[in-house]
Amino acid sequence: MELSPSEARHALREVDEITLRSNRLRGYRTSSSYLILWGIIWLVGYSSMFFLPTLSANLIWLVLDGVGLAGSVLIGMRTFRAGEDLKKVNVRILAVFAIVTLFMLATLKVMQPMHAAQYEVYPALVLGLTYGLIGVFFLRGFVWLAAVVSLGSLLSFFFLQPWLPLCIAVFGGGSLLVGGVWMRRL
Repeated sequence: MELSPSEARHALREVDEITLRSNRLRGYRTSSSYLILWGIIWLVGYSSMFFLPTLSANLIWLVLDGVGLAGSVLIGMRTFRAGEDLKKVNVRILAVFAIVTLFMLATLKVMQPMHAAQYEVYPALVLGLTYGLIGVFFLRGFVWLAAVVSLGSLLSFFFLQPWLPLCIAVFGGGSLLVGGVWMRRL
């Protein structure tokens, strides 16, 4: 039995669609572990800023960011694709972390926020931008995650400022955690 040219084209299109869907699902599954990790870190970090305001926020976040970085490297080591060099995966994770951190530090220095609330909301907005771009170019589910983090943080900044760290814990950390669990189930 021979295939006509139109049947062959149709079959190839179906294979391409299945491959694309498979790659997206793999991307969501891989992302889920990172989202769950960082969701927990955000919940703990921002909640501690609200409930334990006398503790140094810098110290809390230094420890949590260290745990997050180590956890991200471990997740990368566990989930790297066969054939990829493990060192390249870890270097990429470290490079992304370094780029985002340097960008945030540079813009904070240049913009010089005047109030603590501006420092508190800024990481959530950068995260929203980052996830929005991931959603537009790679995994559409990240657009919703970006919208919840960004809009929730902005609304909290403008209307719920006394509870801002707690709101960002919920909108930022909570949405990362829920998004990670949802992506894991796909």
